[in-house]
Amino acid sequence: MRRRARILAVQALYSMEVGDEPARSAIRTARRMSEEKDGTEEPAEQAYAERLLADVERQRIQIDQLLGGSSTRWRVDRMSPLDLQILRVAVAEFLAATSDLPAPVVIDEAVEVAREFGGDSSPGFVNGVLDAVARELRSGQMNPRTGEGKGG
Repeated sequence: MRRRARILAVQALYSMEVGDEPARSAIRTARRMSEEKDGTEEPAEQAYAERLLADVERQRIQIDQLLGGSSTRWRVDRMSPLDLQILRVAVAEFLAATSDLPAPVVIDEAVEVAREFGGDSSPGFVNGVLDAVARELRSGQMNPRTGEGKGG
């Protein structure tokens, strides 16, 4: 259920980024595509996808700062649009105060989404960036609310 919700959130964010589609319309389109493909609709799945989308929209600056600070070779504006949305959803899950998922589970799920929808290098890239974000958050070197280093 959560993987499908993550996929819905990624698809909606991608539509918003690439197609300049409004959030409400983007999530409806993603849900409709999922229903056509899978033939099912779960209210809990949709609610989780909408929460992820709202979390990313609300914390986008902080999420992008965390991603930029953890990606040594790629600036956020140079990342593949699809990889970026997968990363944003995963970091939103890291930051969610209500999240009951350990970081390795969030990373594994993001890698699986990248494997299914991204390019050949997407799973490794997503894994590396998210592992770095998780380490930074765990070590307390990066403020999860601002994405900036502490003490500087």
